[in-house]
Amino acid sequence: MCGITGVLQFGNTPLFTPELIRKMAHTLRPRGPDDSRIFIQSPIGFGHTRLKIIDGALGQQPMQDLAHQVVLVFNGEIYNYQSIREQLTQKGYVFKTQSDTEVILASWVIWREACVDHLEGMFAFAIYDFKEHQLFLARDRLGVKPLYYAFLEGDGLIFASEMKALMMHPVLNKQLDMTAIVDYLSLGYIPDPKTPYQAIQQLAPGHCMLITAAGKCISRNYWDIQFNAEASVDIETALMTFGHVFDQAVSTRLQAEVPIGAFLSGGLDSSAVVLQMAQHYKTFNLYSAGFEEALYNELPYARKIAHLFNLPHYTYSILPSRASGPTKIIEVYDEPFADSSAIPTLAISQHAAERNKVVLSGDGGDEMLAGYKRYQQHLFEQRLKRSIPRLLPRSAYQWLAQRYPHHAKIPKGLRLKPFFSLMSLDPIAYYMDSISVFKKAELSQLLHPDFKLKHSDYQTVDLFYGHQKRAQCHDLLSLLQYLDIKTYLPGDILKKVDRASMHYGLEVRSPFLDHHLVTWLANLPMNIKINQKEGKYLLKQWLEPKLTQRFVNRKKHGFTVPLSKWLRKLYEPELRALPKRLSYYGIINTQYVEKLVAAQLSQTADYSTKLWSLLILDVFLEKSTQYVGENHANLTRARSQLT
Repeated sequence: MCGITGVLQFGNTPLFTPELIRKMAHTLRPRGPDDSRIFIQSPIGFGHTRLKIIDGALGQQPMQDLAHQVVLVFNGEIYNYQSIREQLTQKGYVFKTQSDTEVILASWVIWREACVDHLEGMFAFAIYDFKEHQLFLARDRLGVKPLYYAFLEGDGLIFASEMKALMMHPVLNKQLDMTAIVDYLSLGYIPDPKTPYQAIQQLAPGHCMLITAAGKCISRNYWDIQFNAEASVDIETALMTFGHVFDQAVSTRLQAEVPIGAFLSGGLDSSAVVLQMAQHYKTFNLYSAGFEEALYNELPYARKIAHLFNLPHYTYSILPSRASGPTKIIEVYDEPFADSSAIPTLAISQHAAERNKVVLSGDGGDEMLAGYKRYQQHLFEQRLKRSIPRLLPRSAYQWLAQRYPHHAKIPKGLRLKPFFSLMSLDPIAYYMDSISVFKKAELSQLLHPDFKLKHSDYQTVDLFYGHQKRAQCHDLLSLLQYLDIKTYLPGDILKKVDRASMHYGLEVRSPFLDHHLVTWLANLPMNIKINQKEGKYLLKQWLEPKLTQRFVNRKKHGFTVPLSKWLRKLYEPELRALPKRLSYYGIINTQYVEKLVAAQLSQTADYSTKLWSLLILDVFLEKSTQYVGENHANLTRARSQLT
C-alpha cells in the first residue's frame, strides 16, 4: 500500500521541479513510511511513498518496464497478480521482480487500456507511456483506493492519493465548490466525483482516464454492478455458493509477506471475516474498539468471537479527546467529513499499526447483503404510501412537511412531519432525505438567504437521480443498494477507513468488496437478502450453525459514538462560538444554528450530529480560506519560480 502523486505537463510551460515532486510526495509519507522515491523525465514527474507488503526487496516505485518506455506509480493490492503473471509470461513478457506492481506494468504493455479488466483487487494507479505520449489513470471497481486529479488551466494535470499532495502545487486553483458544501451539509460527506474544490475531482470508482500530451482527456466507466435477480435460487443453494465465494474472497486477501490481523467490531460482518480467516490461519491478531457507555459498546460480542477461536485480542476503550476532534479530522481527510465513527476508526488503526501492517475488515457487508435497517424501513414506507389515497396535491404535503413542528414532546400519534415528507417526495428524494444530516426542509432553514438565492438551482438529490438513470435494477431494494454503492460506500465508509488506516501506515482489506462476491450477491432474489423483515438474511443463516442463534439474531448495532455526551463535555465553548464563527463565510443562517446550539446545551433536543458536522465545516472553511488567500497572492510568483 502506498501514496502516489504526479504532474503531467502538456506544453512548454514548466509545471514541476524535482523539489516540488518531493514536497508533494512527502505529504503522503504516512501512507508509505518504508520508502519514498521520485521519477523525473519530461513531460512527467512522479512521486511515490511505499508501505512494503509484497516483494519488499525489489518492488520499489516509480517502476519502469525493461524497455524504459513505460513508468508506473501504484497504490493498492492486486490479488490475482500471480495468475496474470503466468499469462503474461506465456505471452513473452520477462519479469524482473515478484511484485504485483510489475504485473500492472506488464499488463499495460500487453493489453494497454484493457489491463483494468484483468486486475482483481483494490487499486489506484498512473501509467505514463513515453512511446504513445499518454497518461493513464485508473481506480478499482468499488472505489476502495482514492485517486484525485486536477487540470492546471490547460497547462497540465496533477494527481495524488490525497488532496493534501495536490494542495502543495502552487499553480492549483483552490477556489471552493459551493455545491459540494451543500452536498456535505446534506449527506455528511462529499460524494464522488466531487471534492470541496472546483478544480479537483475524484476519479470515480470503476473508471479509467486517458490523457494525451495535448491535454485531450477520455474517461470511461470500465465496470459497473448489475442487479439481475435469479428468482429460482433457493436458500440452501445460496448458502452453499456463498460459503465457497466468500472463502475465495477471504483467502485471496491473505497474500502478504507480513503478518495479517483483523478488525473485529463484534458485528456480524467482521465476525464472519474472522471466522473464515480462522479456516486458513491458526493464529492472528484481532483489534476491537469499545466505549465506556454500554449502549455504544460491542466489546462483549467481540470477546466471544476471539475466545471461540482462541485468538490474541487487543481491545481499546475510546475515550473522549480533543486530539481526535474536528482539527484532526480535517488534517487526515482534507475535507469536511462528518461521520463521527472516524474517531474510533483512527484510534483502532493507530493501535493495530503497532503490531500489523495489514488487517482484514467487514466493510461493505451492509451494502452488499442488505443489512441496513433503512432498507426495510424504506420498503415498508413505500408500500404504505401506495396504499394511502392521495387526498392532497404534492405541493400541499410539501407545505405541511416544511411547517409542521418537529419536537420530541409532541405525542407520538401527532408526529406527522415524517408522514407529510413521505407523501410529498418521490422514493429517491425521500430516501436521500431519510439518510441526510440536514433534511431538505432543515437545509432550507440552515442556508443563508443570499447563499440560497445564488445556488437555488442546485440540489444534491440530482446526483441520486443521475445514478438512478444508470442503474440496472429490477426492484426497489436493488436500487437502494445501488445508490449506496455509488454514494455512501465510497464517499463515507471507504473514505473513512482508507484515510484513518493509511494515516498510520496500515493497509485494510475488505473481503465483502471482492467484485466476484459483489456480482454474485447482486444477482440474488430479494427474499434471500431480506426475509420477513429480517435484513442480512443470507449471512445470518450461514453464521447460525457456526456461532449461536442468540449472537446472530441480536439487535443490530452500528459503529457509533456517544457524540451528544462528548460534545457537551469537550466542545461547549466551540458550540457557543459557532454561530458567530460561521457568520464570516456567508453560507450559514446563524440564527438557525443558535437555536440548535441552545437546544443541545440545554438538553431539550439532540442535534449532536448536525452540530458536529458544522464544527467540522467551520474548521475546514477557516483552513480553505487561508488556501484561497495564499493562492491569489502567490500564483504569479509560483509560475515564475517554476520557470
